[in-house]
Amino acid sequence: MVGGGALVVLAGLASCTALVLSPGEDGTADRLAGAASAAPDAGSAPAEEAPAESSYPTFAAQTFTGTGDFVQAVDLQETAIVTFECATCTGNTVLKTNGRDSLLVNTIGPHRGQYVVNTTDGGIITQMTVNADAAWTITVADLTTVPIVAGPASGSGDSVIVMSGDFSVAALTNDGDSNFVVQEYGTSSFSPLIANEIGAYSGTVEMEGPAVVQVTSNGAWSITPQ
Repeated sequence: MVGGGALVVLAGLASCTALVLSPGEDGTADRLAGAASAAPDAGSAPAEEAPAESSYPTFAAQTFTGTGDFVQAVDLQETAIVTFECATCTGNTVLKTNGRDSLLVNTIGPHRGQYVVNTTDGGIITQMTVNADAAWTITVADLTTVPIVAGPASGSGDSVIVMSGDFSVAALTNDGDSNFVVQEYGTSSFSPLIANEIGAYSGTVEMEGPAVVQVTSNGAWSITPQ
């Protein structure tokens, strides 16, 4: 996840002022420099949130709107949060990028979700491709705009959170009936993939915090540090 010989600072996580990420195995540097929040498919945000305070790179939020299939150019150099919404889609709904964070959305029907992009130096995106049969909105915002979560986190739908505590094991639950994926970016993990399941899930996994966490789910989920 983090390039050999490259140390990256993840600043501003709750009581932590800086988190130095350990070198990884794939020759790229993790670019995550801040915090992120849940933006659930169906609605509820994680509990115990606090505003992120940091000196993260900032940029003006960008909003793109359209209808149907479209390729949208973006000028985005920093790690960022992408929020995608297509409230009236009925067919196959896809959002993908030309970066390392490639396929963000692939579902049927209406969708709302939040995704972290530009997580590695070698994966900067310059365009996003939408496949949809209705009107859609993409919002791109910097990491200073989102909250962090201390302790247990819960939400629903595709979400990004920052878990600010120190832990090495977490209990995961999911009540969705489709893909359930948890990825973390932070501390010393070599691979960001923590869980990759289909349907309802309950289990305890190795997972290190503090970290930026991406959850993919079509139901309610929870992450509880142990």
